[in-house]
Amino acid sequence: MKITSLPIHFLAVISFLLCGTLLNAQEHSVAEANDEGPVNTQQEITDYTNHHLKDSHDFHLFSYQGSDGERHSVGFSLPIILWASNGPVAFMSSEFHHDIDGEVVVEKGGSRFVNLHDKIYELEEGAEEIVMGEDHHPVNAHKPFDLSITKSVFGILLVGLLLLFWFGSLGKQYKKKSIPTGFGRALEPLVIYVRDEIARPNIGEHKYRKYMSFLLTVFFFIWVSNLLGMTPFGFNITGQIAVTVCLALFTFFIVQFSGNKDYWKHIFW
Repeated sequence: MKITSLPIHFLAVISFLLCGTLLNAQEHSVAEANDEGPVNTQQEITDYTNHHLKDSHDFHLFSYQGSDGERHSVGFSLPIILWASNGPVAFMSSEFHHDIDGEVVVEKGGSRFVNLHDKIYELEEGAEEIVMGEDHHPVNAHKPFDLSITKSVFGILLVGLLLLFWFGSLGKQYKKKSIPTGFGRALEPLVIYVRDEIARPNIGEHKYRKYMSFLLTVFFFIWVSNLLGMTPFGFNITGQIAVTVCLALFTFFIVQFSGNKDYWKHIFW
């Protein structure tokens, strides 16, 4: 594998995209304030930011003020897949009409559902609306088994498809010639970095190849996820504790089952 120089026009495109991302980050707070009305206090700014960083059942791109004086959201809904009391239920999140306060009730499959703070609740039999207790938790609703495609799940699937496409194309190029072309020339230095700076020094010359697939997958998954998080589309994949826990567990079990006697000596002595 050889490191090849990138063409000037490709570097120019990458620089332009990075500059656009930085400019967007600088103007983000101003755009948000103009997007849905004035945001004045620090608490309002924090709440607004957290709302867009949290996982949700729809994909909000932007909003605008129409000729009727009302604000209209632009985005697309995501599928809600539940295993409710009466069996599996599936519908689009658009049926909640962007409500996250539990006011809109959706009836499907003989059950009633509400969206409360982006958590789907199933109302108890006979309940017409959700009732909150003194502890601010629902007293007449429960959470069904949720398999919905949320914004974070959509982002994970998108990153997975991108990695399959990029490295599938890179693998085909290496079968035909030793020097990749196109976007593969940008991926090659990163692959070499993982191999020479992470795998070889820490695992050893004789066994590093065995773990290269895992290391490359984790490295590029985190890298692409963080790059998507810098775009205005609201991705926050690695900000979800479930994602980081899964990555940590995979690494933990691989280390435990691959450790030799020297490793265990350092653990116990």
